[in-house]
Parts: sequence; C-alpha cells; structure tokens
Amino acid sequence: MEIIKKIVKVINSAWFGAAAVGTAGAFVLMYGYKLYAGLLIGWAANSAFRWLKDFNSADECKCDCKK
Repeated sequence: MEIIKKIVKVINSAWFGAAAVGTAGAFVLMYGYKLYAGLLIGWAANSAFRWLKDFNSADECKCDCKK
C-alpha cells in the first residue's frame, strides 16, 4: 500500500499536473492547433508559477533572526 500512496501523491502534485498539461500542449501544437496549444501551455505555466510561489513562501525563515 505504501507504493500506491506515493504514486497518488506524485500524480496529485502541482508540478506533475503542470508537466502533463504542458506536454499535452506541445502535442497539440505539433498537430497545428495553435490556439488550443497556447491555452494548454499557458495553463501549465500558470500552475507552475503558482507552485513555485507556494514553494518559495514555504521556505521563508521562521526564526527571529534578521537578514
């Protein structure tokens, strides 16, 4: 059961979704649908930037030290 939980955790992560949608956008672009590919790649970039923003805010210093 431990492996299944790890797989579900990876599939539900934000970076995996961004990578999957970005890959789908690249395939749609290869077929020549620029509008739909742009929407997919834009959505992937948006979710990647949101993930990076959340990732960056989680690493903030929580101590009383001054930078």
